[in-house]
Amino acid sequence: MWAFPEPVPLLLPWGWLLWTAPTSVPLAAFALIAIGGLAAWRVGPGEGLGRVWAVVLAWVVAGVVVALPPRVLVHGHVLELPQALVARWTPIYEALRVPERIGVSALVGLALLVGLAFAACERLVRRWAPALPAAGVGLVLALLAGLACYDGYVNARGIPYMRGNPPIPATFPLFEAPVEVPEVIEALRGAGPTIDVPAWPPRGAASAGLHARATYRAIQHGRPILNGYSGYWPAGFPERMAVATQLPGPAALATLRNTTGLSTVVVRLDELRPRMLQAWVLAAAHPERSGLRLVAHTPSVLVLSVAPDSERR
Repeated sequence: MWAFPEPVPLLLPWGWLLWTAPTSVPLAAFALIAIGGLAAWRVGPGEGLGRVWAVVLAWVVAGVVVALPPRVLVHGHVLELPQALVARWTPIYEALRVPERIGVSALVGLALLVGLAFAACERLVRRWAPALPAAGVGLVLALLAGLACYDGYVNARGIPYMRGNPPIPATFPLFEAPVEVPEVIEALRGAGPTIDVPAWPPRGAASAGLHARATYRAIQHGRPILNGYSGYWPAGFPERMAVATQLPGPAALATLRNTTGLSTVVVRLDELRPRMLQAWVLAAAHPERSGLRLVAHTPSVLVLSVAPDSERR
C-alpha cells in the first residue's frame, strides 16, 4: 500500500540515516569502519587495505547510487537524477514502492566493512601489544563494538532524525490477535463470499489495519472474503472497496452481489462512524427494503445474509 503516486524526494545528506535507507546503521558502525580503515592502512600491504576493501566499497557505493529516488532535495532545491528516466520508461518504482530497497547491497557492504574494520583493528592491537592474549583482544574489541552499536540503536545517539523520539522499548510490542466470537463463527458456517465492513479502499495504514484484521478472522471461519491485505492489490480491488464504502445502499449491494457472488456481510459496529452505524442498524431492522437479513448479532457485530436478486423481486 503506497500512499504516494511517486517516490518523494530524498533529503540529502541526513535522509540516508532514515530507517528505510540502506545506510541506516548506528553511527558507531561508521566510526568503526573509519578507525578500521586507518588501522588497515597502518598494518601495511598484503594484510591491510586491499582488493577486498575495494570490492566491498564498490558495492556500497553502487547500492547508494541505485537506491537514490528519481528526485533528491539538496538545500531546498529539488534535483532530478537519471533515475527519473528509469521511472518514466519502466514501472520499477510502482513495483518496489520504496526506492531504497534496491540498495540492499549497500547495507550488506556496510556490514562487511564493519567486519573488515574489526579484523584490521584486532591485527593492529596485537601487533602493538604482542604480549596480550589474542582471544582477550578480540573479546574486548567485540564487546566495545557491540555495546556501541547497541547503544546507537536503543538510544538513537547521534541520529538526527530520531532526536526527541522515545527510546526503543525493552520488549518487542505485540498486537493481540483478533479473535472471532463463537456466535459469529457459527453464523458464518456455509458457503459463498463474505465481506467485513467497514472496508475502505487501500489508502494507507488505517485501511490496511481493517483489511488485515478481516483476513486474520477469515482463518477462523474459512469463508472466502472480499477484503484483502497485500502490498500489491489485485486488479479491481480498489474499485470493489470503493463500492463497499457505499454499503448498505441497495445499488452497492446489488453490484457486489452480481459481480462477486457476495452472500454475507459482517458489520463491525465498534469500528463504524455514527452515521454509518445508524444506516446499518436500519438495514438490519428492515430486511424487506435493504435486502439484508439478520442472521446473528452480538454487542459489537452484526451478521447479515444477502438476499438473492430473485427474492428481492
